[in-house]
Amino acid sequence: MEALEALINWMKCSGGHVGIHDATNTTNDRRKQLQQRIIKEGNLEVLFIETICTDISILEANIALKLQSPDYAGFASDFAREDFTKRLNCYEKIYQPIE
Repeated sequence: MEALEALINWMKCSGGHVGIHDATNTTNDRRKQLQQRIIKEGNLEVLFIETICTDISILEANIALKLQSPDYAGFASDFAREDFTKRLNCYEKIYQPIE
């Protein structure tokens, strides 16, 4: 939620008109929490955008990009790939489509 708070602060204090909170919000409960927090501001609106990709080449390219992120700095590439793959599998198990 720290990133969401930073986004809200930017929207309110820096004159932002559109903010993108790019996060893995895989459950309806998580999305509801985000929406309830944003509604408290009174003058912000929420739009959830869901993308689903089954193209293996695109998925592999995204995984390769993620492995270069600060999340995996200093880790062996085999470990990083295995760890991220496990994370994806966990997301898939709890995923709920946007209603």
